[in-house]
Amino acid sequence: MAVSSVLATLATVAGICVALFAWTGLFSPSRRKTARSESSVSHCFPPTLQRLLRRLSGIVATLRTHLQEHRGDLQHTMGQLDDLSPDKVTAESVVAALVTLAETNRRLQDRLALAESQIAQQYQELQAQWREVRSDPLTGLPNRHVFDQELFRFIREFRDQRQPFALAIFDVDHFKQINDTYGHKIGDKVLVKVAAALRAAAPAHSVLARIGGEEFALIWPHVQLSQTLEEAERVRQSCHHAGEDWSDTPPVSLSCGVAVFLETDNENRIFERADEALYAAKQAGRNCMFYHDGLRPIPWKSVFRPSPASTVPEDASDSATWDRDPEAQSLVQLLRSKLAQLGVR
Repeated sequence: MAVSSVLATLATVAGICVALFAWTGLFSPSRRKTARSESSVSHCFPPTLQRLLRRLSGIVATLRTHLQEHRGDLQHTMGQLDDLSPDKVTAESVVAALVTLAETNRRLQDRLALAESQIAQQYQELQAQWREVRSDPLTGLPNRHVFDQELFRFIREFRDQRQPFALAIFDVDHFKQINDTYGHKIGDKVLVKVAAALRAAAPAHSVLARIGGEEFALIWPHVQLSQTLEEAERVRQSCHHAGEDWSDTPPVSLSCGVAVFLETDNENRIFERADEALYAAKQAGRNCMFYHDGLRPIPWKSVFRPSPASTVPEDASDSATWDRDPEAQSLVQLLRSKLAQLGVR
């Protein structure tokens, strides 16, 4: 068992520790500028992680002691050989020295094997802790903390690479009534099945998370408004097409609010717009989807209203919120008044 193998395992464990340290929120935007003493930093870790880190620190300290002892044993044995005069060097003395070296190496190998086993155990526990920190325990989806981090990443990519994206918030309709009527056990089962249906229907390269209670959020790349809204509606309706998997739970529908990230948005504003659209969907009777165009929530089927006789493809109306834009309508009225002054009808 080579020392390098133990050190490699130790480095992996240390990497997870650093990542977990960040995920606990020490480096979150709201805390980044807060000064901390060395004693207060340790309290930022969850208790389980603190215990694992203490064990890991003990293993490292023991391993360091064993390596120092091994180095001392080697130096002692080599010193004994150096002290022998040439006429006293015999086959027996050389064999005895080699036996001592072999025993010293064997003892170190046993200690290294024990250390690696202990570190591997800590590694497994850290992985479990990592999953716990990142995941919603009921549905297995990423949690709100992961959602916030991913939203920051999408915004950064928008700012740096001009990659647009959309945010959708889904809410299970009348979930309190489900809990009150069927019990929390059935309510939990509904959430698990909703999460599975949403995960199966989520677009490629998307991030789906449970952000609290009966609410789920989806972030995914935006290409065309019509395509984005169709994808969101398909995901929203995924629970309606689940079939026999839902035979042991009550019927479920989802309301949804969608917003596409705008240049003037930040992480709070896009979430507020999607949430306003979701609220509008609930106010409209639930089991529907609204899109927030930057000014107000709009029922998604009303976003595009091409004339039946029109030959313009639907995608060409992606920017057609003209008749609902007050600034645009003010401009229209101004132009009409100017034309009227000129006698043009």
